[in-house]
Amino acid sequence: MMCSTLALAWMMVVPVGARQAAPPEPAATPGQVQPGSPPPPEAKAASPDPAVTAAETYSVLLGQAWAALSAGDSDRAEAFIESSPSAGRGWEASHILAWARYAAAHTGLSPEARQGWTLVGGAESRVNIDIDPSSRWLAFGGTDAKVHIFDLATGTEVHAMHALFADKAPEPPKPPEQDRPALRSVFHAVFTRDGSRLVTGSGDGGVCVFETGTWKLVDKFREEAQFIASLAVDRGASKIVAVTTGKNATLWKAQPPDAAGKVAYTQVAALAPALNFGRPAAFTQDGGRIALGGTAACDMFDAATGSAVAGAGSKLGGGSPYCMSIAFSPDGKWLATGCRGSVSKSVYLFGTDGTRVYEFQRHTKGIQGLSFSPDSRRLLTTSIDGTARLLDAVTGVELLKFDVGVPVRSAVLSGDGKYLALGTAAGVRLYAPPPKSDKK
Repeated sequence: MMCSTLALAWMMVVPVGARQAAPPEPAATPGQVQPGSPPPPEAKAASPDPAVTAAETYSVLLGQAWAALSAGDSDRAEAFIESSPSAGRGWEASHILAWARYAAAHTGLSPEARQGWTLVGGAESRVNIDIDPSSRWLAFGGTDAKVHIFDLATGTEVHAMHALFADKAPEPPKPPEQDRPALRSVFHAVFTRDGSRLVTGSGDGGVCVFETGTWKLVDKFREEAQFIASLAVDRGASKIVAVTTGKNATLWKAQPPDAAGKVAYTQVAALAPALNFGRPAAFTQDGGRIALGGTAACDMFDAATGSAVAGAGSKLGGGSPYCMSIAFSPDGKWLATGCRGSVSKSVYLFGTDGTRVYEFQRHTKGIQGLSFSPDSRRLLTTSIDGTARLLDAVTGVELLKFDVGVPVRSAVLSGDGKYLALGTAAGVRLYAPPPKSDKK
């Protein structure tokens, strides 16, 4: 019986050179997670890679487990996960298994409760959310001019800091229909990879740097009063790239502390003109270069000087007419790019030598965000189409589909493998472990 089911639920990945044909997807309801659908026979024939086959088989078992859990059959959900190869498991298997065991001891849970997610932050939450490397804090901005800090262990908000360049948020105008909430919104919240800083970008063009834990403001700066379209931070926030919708992508550098211990940021260079919709930016894993998207391929810049890289390394990626999302994997091996526009809604994976590994074509509208898991084994994709997809990063096989029903702007997996957060137009959807059970 398992074999007959396996034949029905293969993932769609388009290797380079393979014929591209997208099969119809199974119906989904808001809040549901589904596996992918079978690729055409040509794609199967063109992809005999054992790693792809193993990922496809694993995806089928995940889909069966999730369907059983949502239907209230915890025993079958647990059995499907236990039958999957342990070496291929990730957050998704641990999450389903934990909630299957919890639901078995706590009858009467709703399907949403069994799926293990809650909504935090409300509809005022904004574009980029993040979880710090210690997996203790979730940060997200709001339309209230603040960045909010959520304690993952207790499930409560513990702090909120003013994060505009202006000292006070502008008052909403009268009549209310003339209100522009973007001007008082915090769009981006990014923790540094060393966990020491939280950097935010706002609707008034301000970039604020906070000390993690104390949440004290280290410094704030801006070049122009245009909202921050994208934000990139190196390992310890010694360098920051801020891209606005108005003028340039600019590189800022932290100066040595003064006699009072205060750190200030100064502008190093204007990297390139920003497009009218902004450009995505990212530091390479070693911090030596900066990638700017927005066109068919990423333009590369030297992170120390801000000058454009010349010669063969001047471009990275390609094949995407409007590359509006980019992400480097933490292990430094991969670059993921996502398209936004009428021509393509694809996600591409490249080696850092520029070789295209695969193209993922399951989103029906533009890509909003890309995020690798801390171990580089998973790639999260988010889209205006109201879904997020969890991929096996190396093969491009879709493992789970999160059908949210509203645009999904960003996603992040915690370093401890316990939490997944989706930044959506309805708030932050947080998938968390079940409460510790008092039932055996």
